[in-house]
Amino acid sequence: MIKEAFDWITLNPWKIISVGIIAMVAFGSGLPQLYKDTSPDAYIEPGNPALIYRDKVKDTFGLNDPFVVAIEAPEGKTIYNLETLTLIADLTDIVMDTPNIDYDRVTSLTTEQIIAGHDDEINITPAYEYAPETQEEVVEIQRRVQAFPIFHGNLVARDGTMTLIVGEMINADDSKETFIALSAAVLAASANYPGKVHVAGEAATAGYLDDYISQDARRAFPLVALFIVFILAIAFRSTSGVLLPFAVVLATAAITMGIRAMMGVPFYAITNALIVVLAAISVADAIHIISEYRDELGAGGHKTPREALVSAMTRMFNPVAVTSITTVAGFVGIWLGSDMPPMQAFGLFAGLGVIVAWLYSITFMPAVLAYMHRNKTVDEVWAKGRAKERKLLGQILRGLAEVVVHFPKQAMALSIGFLAVCLFASTLVEVDYSRIRNFAADEDVRVADTAINLAMDGTYRLQVVVDANEPEGIFRPDTMRRIEALQRFALTLPLVEGVTSIVDTLKEVNKGLSGGDPTQLKLPDDGDAIAQLFLAYESLGDPADLEDDIDFDHQQILVKLRTKANSYKTSMPIIIALEDYLETTFNSPDVTGKLSGRVYLNYHWLKSIEANHLTSVAIAVVLALLVAGLVFRSAVAAFFCLYHVVFAVFMVYAVMGVLGIGLGVTTSMFAAITIGLGVDFSVHSIERVRMLATARGEVNGDVIRDSFQSTGRALWFNLWALCLGFSALLISNNPTVSEFAGLLIVAIAANFIASMTALPAALLVMKPNFLINRKIDFTKGIQLSGIPSGNFGIFVAAGLALTIAFFSTDGQAQSDLTTELTADQIVEKVNQRDEGEHLTRDIKMILTDRKDRVRVRLAKGYRLDTTGERRALIAFKEPSNIKDTAFLTYDYHEVGKVDQQWLYLPKLRKSRRVSGAERGEYFLGTDFTFEDLKMEGRISAVDYNFTLVEDPEAEANSITVEGIPISTAVSRELGYGRIRVDVDPTNWMILSYRMLGVKGKPLKQLHFLDVQQVDGIWTIGVIDVENFKTRHKTRFEFSNISFTTPVNEALMDQRNLSRVGR
Repeated sequence: MIKEAFDWITLNPWKIISVGIIAMVAFGSGLPQLYKDTSPDAYIEPGNPALIYRDKVKDTFGLNDPFVVAIEAPEGKTIYNLETLTLIADLTDIVMDTPNIDYDRVTSLTTEQIIAGHDDEINITPAYEYAPETQEEVVEIQRRVQAFPIFHGNLVARDGTMTLIVGEMINADDSKETFIALSAAVLAASANYPGKVHVAGEAATAGYLDDYISQDARRAFPLVALFIVFILAIAFRSTSGVLLPFAVVLATAAITMGIRAMMGVPFYAITNALIVVLAAISVADAIHIISEYRDELGAGGHKTPREALVSAMTRMFNPVAVTSITTVAGFVGIWLGSDMPPMQAFGLFAGLGVIVAWLYSITFMPAVLAYMHRNKTVDEVWAKGRAKERKLLGQILRGLAEVVVHFPKQAMALSIGFLAVCLFASTLVEVDYSRIRNFAADEDVRVADTAINLAMDGTYRLQVVVDANEPEGIFRPDTMRRIEALQRFALTLPLVEGVTSIVDTLKEVNKGLSGGDPTQLKLPDDGDAIAQLFLAYESLGDPADLEDDIDFDHQQILVKLRTKANSYKTSMPIIIALEDYLETTFNSPDVTGKLSGRVYLNYHWLKSIEANHLTSVAIAVVLALLVAGLVFRSAVAAFFCLYHVVFAVFMVYAVMGVLGIGLGVTTSMFAAITIGLGVDFSVHSIERVRMLATARGEVNGDVIRDSFQSTGRALWFNLWALCLGFSALLISNNPTVSEFAGLLIVAIAANFIASMTALPAALLVMKPNFLINRKIDFTKGIQLSGIPSGNFGIFVAAGLALTIAFFSTDGQAQSDLTTELTADQIVEKVNQRDEGEHLTRDIKMILTDRKDRVRVRLAKGYRLDTTGERRALIAFKEPSNIKDTAFLTYDYHEVGKVDQQWLYLPKLRKSRRVSGAERGEYFLGTDFTFEDLKMEGRISAVDYNFTLVEDPEAEANSITVEGIPISTAVSRELGYGRIRVDVDPTNWMILSYRMLGVKGKPLKQLHFLDVQQVDGIWTIGVIDVENFKTRHKTRFEFSNISFTTPVNEALMDQRNLSRVGR
């Protein structure tokens, strides 16, 4: 039936050619859908518990992979100079402005708070916000940073030679575009800076790797094509001998990658290697088939080239099918034996590619040959010039055959001795991989990584999530002490250079509240007191300041380890030690710790290599043995097919062991691939020896010699096609890919050598029975029932409907109301409203974070207006752990006089003045700034220049006043670059505030709701604020409002704050 099938193919070539072209175009049309995934998470199964938990941690603490901009001081200097500090401020702005970087999650010296205390004051402010202008300012910045140890090794090098700006990426899919944009902006801004500036971090690595892959592809693919053409030209010295195998390569690549794209499987970092591997493998069958066709033409006995072609295809069907199936078996071993998506995809699509190459080799190629040679004679097709080439190669192969024939036992002994040496060297192989090694040592991203690791505590993140099992439980003293002990233990581990958590922050707050007394760098023994320390910090911080340290319910915190361990081998002892400590020492019924972070994830998926590598190899071996055994109908034959492959596999292991190459993502695949490809050599060799031995009735030296002259030639060119194809990867920018290519070349060369020495020597010495007296009918070995037909439909329904509706309010009413009033007059009317001298009210504070989680605080509010100042007091009632905590402010009417704030913490029995609070700082962890609350219902007339505007976002029937800060200094102090205020002209109450940040981006909006009259005075029942930057919301609900209840002036004295709750 095999012969009949090839008769039909060669008699109907255009039908086969048409189907082949249509299939290539149809599946190849999916290639534009292919997309890259260079993220480290790509190596982890979506259902992996470690990944699921990491995602949960990310959701809780808002963590995303960061870009890191590292600024090195000029040689011989520290960062504490005008030029460097100015650059830090400028680059922080650039990072914040870069699309796809969360500008609320940018960390630098200009954004992070320093806690300091002296006398009766506590000061919580950034190291600096804007570029210093004098040397005195520089000295003050240096003093403050050096006095705050939380920054050391984390944000600033301990020797002051480097600082970092860290910005978290929003969408990982856009890492390449973000990296390019950020790198270009940083390069432009630092062009004249005498020091060095680097862009690094996990997000940068992913973005850089994406571009790296594209560069590799542009170099490797043309090179592999050139090598394949070169070897085919030497082998066959004809146009058809070059173009036909090359057409098989193109069809294999187009169909395989097209199906991959249609299935939505991304292009991973190792996929470049897959395409080159497929290209090299695709020509193997073609070489054997065309060589056999040439042999049939040269042997004579055929009337037409078509007859010779059918004879060659019939004879080659079994060995080509067997070698293809065993090669697929090797890749199936990778697919089934790995749990990493990139490796699974590599195995799956490599196997698919081999099947496609086989199908095109046994259908498309003979169809094209039949059509090309339809009107030619055998002599015309036979290349006469081939004799000289055949004679030269024949002499080389004959000489090798003579050595094997005359010294078979010695060849076997030598090969077994060599195998023993390789086995010993293989014991040196260890699982190891470092993602940064994807880049050459001189690449910018790797240079940056090295520089940061040298100067800082490490660029790699490992975290312990501590769960106190109940809301507010993290503030329990015992839990805090456990965390402190955990941090001390972590610092004893190798390559762990720094550890921080909210514990360190609270200890600094306690020290600050104690006037900077270094002996108070500790936590109190009362849980409520610890909670009040947290409130003290939160009272002056941005609402999002602590999101990546502690969860919303105060039940979980992150202990952050900074390590220089960048590989599986170096991170393993850290993780094992931490897991043991958590299990045996830390965890209890009340508190548990669990590892997370990038280092832990990398450890998990690399650990799977150690567990699954042997499984992949075993699957490949078993499948190869089964296929070979079934085809040759002999278990002994199956073992001989793998006999020489063992030499090749352990030789590569030996090379890895001696050179210290770790078993990683790419290198772990070589063994299964070697088994699949190696069987190709043995099957063709054994099949030729079997045919010759059966014809002559014995296995002798002549059988070996003749097999070398026929099959040896095809194997020789197969060797060079594979090796030259793989060598295209040797020039890869990615060292791990070039190592992979080098190992494959060693494996293929070892396979060829063993198949031409150890294998024939073993056959000659052992003379297994399966070689003779068992004639196999090729037409019955494997049935070819025809080419599968059917329809593969890909229906892409893409619909995108964007409806943009612009609603604008009728401005006529506003115009009518303001025809006689200027903007300044409207502001004056708002500010002249009667607000009473006394105010008491209950306040319900509802704080909602970006995850829509809600926290409620209850407080009593008091206000007293005197001739020279307005005093305001908030005394908390709930939750219980901050009960009786009080915050008192003095807002002086005199221009230029600095307002004052005091914080009272009842559990610590301390009242401290908060002197550093500027008007633009946030109040008690809410989305209100001190200025927002101070001006409640009013507009600062001295800070802005006002104009009347029409705004489509304005409240109905309102007047809109726009305010531009009078100076850059005022804008920076308030945090606003522009405000728009909607005013109700019927009562001059403010309805809405819209604030833009200093850089012109929408910042937040305040809505004044439930406007009512109480005691004859217009007032507000609710204030809603939405912060667009942090995606937080705050709502103040006022009740029991009274303007007639007297407020005792003594109550509003900071000396009496301890009596507020009595």
